[in-house]
Amino acid sequence: MLSLLERLEAISPLLGTWYLRGRSRAAALRQPVSRDADTIERLLERGRNRRDFGGEVIEELGYSISMWNGEEQAASLSVTCGGFSERVGNVALIKASLVGDGRVELDPERFAVEGLRSLVEVWQPDWGACLSHRLVDSQEDGPGDINVGWVTYVRGAGDLGGDMPERARVEAWPGGSTISLGTPFDPISADDLLAVRRALVSAGR
Repeated sequence: MLSLLERLEAISPLLGTWYLRGRSRAAALRQPVSRDADTIERLLERGRNRRDFGGEVIEELGYSISMWNGEEQAASLSVTCGGFSERVGNVALIKASLVGDGRVELDPERFAVEGLRSLVEVWQPDWGACLSHRLVDSQEDGPGDINVGWVTYVRGAGDLGGDMPERARVEAWPGGSTISLGTPFDPISADDLLAVRRALVSAGR
């Protein structure tokens, strides 16, 4: 977790300071997150799910933490880790507005590639993607299905070059491969999304 926070700060100053989520902006700004192991461990422990009666920890749901950067160009980081439930998976999610106020802004392409790479190298996920709500909504998916984005990472993928759309660029990454269809804000057709998903299924994903 500490390694991820360091990598995010290297992408942009907007991702260098974090606060716990609060009921209001003012409440959240009173809860800065210190980047040290003891603080992160304490916050993860505090984010454990407990049973309604007796307060017993639900071990299979793991640990959770959720933070916000406190900026007008808002970004949030939510992590659920250490779980082993069949119904609730482990996930790391960075949300960011890529349209800022002109002072310090996130570069869309850098955020898409380096943000995803940071998550991949730290958490070694089965898959990950840089997505928008529109791209998610345009894809029908079931449990375990991969949502295709502007940049999509798949761990342990084999040959992905066969049936990819012409615009797709496949690149080897640590432990897997990425498929790039452009940068954030580039339009992606439903046909291209479907072609990538079919290629992933053909490759055993």
